[in-house]
Amino acid sequence: MTVGTGPAAAVVFSPDGKMLAVASGATVELWNVTNPAEPSKIGLPITGPVNAVGAMRFSPNGRTLATGSFDGTIRLWNLDAPAYPRLIGQPLDEHDGFVNSLAYSPNGRILASGNGNGTFQLWDVASSGAVQPHGTPIIAANSYVYSLDFSRDGGTLATGSTDSSIRLWSLNVNTAISRICALSKNNLTQAQWAKYVQGESYKPPCGTRGLLTFAGSIDKRSG
Repeated sequence: MTVGTGPAAAVVFSPDGKMLAVASGATVELWNVTNPAEPSKIGLPITGPVNAVGAMRFSPNGRTLATGSFDGTIRLWNLDAPAYPRLIGQPLDEHDGFVNSLAYSPNGRILASGNGNGTFQLWDVASSGAVQPHGTPIIAANSYVYSLDFSRDGGTLATGSTDSSIRLWSLNVNTAISRICALSKNNLTQAQWAKYVQGESYKPPCGTRGLLTFAGSIDKRSG
């Protein structure tokens, strides 16, 4: 296989293993690899980003391909007809730096993106409407967030950065509010609830529901 005109910066298989996406420069090619000995290109290259594509990830059902590029944007592509990829909505451009990494939650409802300024962002991709950010970007490191992945149950997000640190983030609803309540020492106000908890109706008593909190870290340098 020979792709594009530059280096193959990112490659990713579809969940069923029948399709391979390859990023080369600012384009992405889709390949049918049902028979690995005779791969065949599917349709024309996907274009759109201004700068190079450095991160890609298929949704768990294989129907959507997320691409992140050095222009700070994320694009979601509908692959119901792989030969004719269709851009879903507008590019997501909440990032101030490169998009270095992408990951879908196991249920496909959340997309996480790692940024070149040390933050990551969660996106709600479950609804049929416009994709919305889940809160504001989270500071995860002092340098690029180069890798991230969800645990199998979707309850923890791991982020890895170029400062050699790995951090684990709990997305468990109950854990998040319990920790916030422990710090505030009282019930969350409606304003605090709207800020820290999304997708849940307001329930004043502490320790009932939440969204995301820092769970721990692993420093590779200490080992």
